Amino acid sequence: MTRNRRGFLAGAATATGIAVGAAARRAMGASPITTGPKAPPPRASNAPLSTWMAVRNEFLLGRDHIHMALMLLASHPRSVRAAIERHRAGLDENPVVYGMANFERLDRAARAA
Repeated sequence: MTRNRRGFLAGAATATGIAVGAAARRAMGASPITTGPKAPPPRASNAPLSTWMAVRNEFLLGRDHIHMALMLLASHPRSVRAAIERHRAGLDENPVVYGMANFERLDRAARAA
């Protein structure tokens, strides 16, 4: 991979901006970690996701920040959180039985996706 001058300068400017922003937050006494997200209003499972607010309400992201994680860390929408919870509960209850009962189905779904 070759690196050109423009790419290098853009990366350096981004890193500098992040460092300056973090230092400014520390200097102002801001906490680096927020207290936690506030739950979005409930949504009926058949409600359309035709507006930004409807889509936004699917996530438990705190409302006091603009979240631009750039895919490094991501919050999950309501449907994904529910699926994770179902799998976690099954694994917590009996990982061997849950794994054996669901392996083929989950493997097929992963391959299809």
